[in-house]
Amino acid sequence: PVDILHGGMEEGGYVEVRPKGVNKGVFAMKLIRSFDKVSSGKVDFALVLGDDHCDEPMLSVMRQIGRRVQENRSPELPTTMTLVDVSGCDAHVSPSLDVFTCTVGKKPSAAANYLQDVSEVEELLQALVKVSRNLTNSMLDLTMDMSVSSTVAEPPVPDPTSLANGAASTSSTAVAGSFGEYF
Repeated sequence: PVDILHGGMEEGGYVEVRPKGVNKGVFAMKLIRSFDKVSSGKVDFALVLGDDHCDEPMLSVMRQIGRRVQENRSPELPTTMTLVDVSGCDAHVSPSLDVFTCTVGKKPSAAANYLQDVSEVEELLQALVKVSRNLTNSMLDLTMDMSVSSTVAEPPVPDPTSLANGAASTSSTAVAGSFGEYF
């Protein structure tokens, strides 16, 4: 048995066929549970981006995992979110885990945040690269640096697979989402 999903009508549309019961949320949990096979640490940062309804299970799961870690600091989850048991990921995430969930375009979503469009996604990723290269920068330094950068060539955004393998950072880094269309 398979699930058949239709979407992306604004861009010409697509059809996604996948095994029943498998979605990006299931994959995100599997990725976290197997993180220790590719890294000596635990997941301590996740930037999760999605742009359509197929990404919602991933955004929901990752937001729930982040909430479990920081339960005292996090707001209540929206009642419209489908809650799943994410406790199997507990042993694989750092107590200092930071999870940032964003949807591209302002719309109802399980994501806690949104970015207006692909150019804002690129801007966010470039800012993360700058911050990761010099962790002593303050946000003011970063903002000033970006405003002056119109005369300076921007550094290339790293390949998401290198981020997932921790190559661009000294911390354990996991990146999930539909990045292919952004590069």
